[in-house]
Amino acid sequence: MKKAATTVILAALCAWTAAASETTLAQTNLTQPLNINLTAIIAGAESTNDGVVIQSAKHIRLTTGDVISALGASLGTTFPVNAQLLLTESTAGTLTVAVKEGTNAAVDVTGFFVFDVSSNAIESVWFGTNTGILVTNVHALETFGFQNNNGATALPWHFSVSGVATMTYAGIDSSGIVTGDGFALSAQVSGSGDYDGAFALFQGFISAGAGAGCGGPGGPGGPGGATVGPPPDAPGAPATQPEARR
Repeated sequence: MKKAATTVILAALCAWTAAASETTLAQTNLTQPLNINLTAIIAGAESTNDGVVIQSAKHIRLTTGDVISALGASLGTTFPVNAQLLLTESTAGTLTVAVKEGTNAAVDVTGFFVFDVSSNAIESVWFGTNTGILVTNVHALETFGFQNNNGATALPWHFSVSGVATMTYAGIDSSGIVTGDGFALSAQVSGSGDYDGAFALFQGFISAGAGAGCGGPGGPGGPGGATVGPPPDAPGAPATQPEARR
């Protein structure tokens, strides 16, 4: 990446999807672990106790690991327990999803997912003139879906959830030149779908990366890289979200 800092600051004011009729384009493909932590609520069994009819509700936790297992079953394979679900934003602004484990080739599973922005975007920018750290937060209403993919066995459960998502872009400037960037995503969501054929309500969190510190290995905020983001008490500083664990 070789852009002047002023140009990058102006570009950071663009929205990250076409919903806002503008796009924030990464200078390289940006990849982060995609974390899904949802609770499915379905109708439970009906019982009678001393003349009282009780209708219960079941709460079922669904994590990234459950999503990977469901994908494996649909594709007729079994992914290792340490496999990751990765979200990548390309230089063209498109999102893809893949399952990756170790040095094995990534398996593209983009067709199972829906990312749909349904509102205009609201943006905030933080730039440290002394540190050269640049952070852009883009807020928009987004729908996330988990659906069957043509040619693959049907998934055991599906969801369509939505909420206000915050996309955080970060870069480090050195002597007027941006030397790295990354992104993180965080959304508290709710919606509906089905679980084993039964109607279900869903609620929880979807995230990618880990709050303000973002970037791949060696990149800003990534392993071996610098921590990206303004101090927590800085104006417009993004809130750090705990990363969901499988």
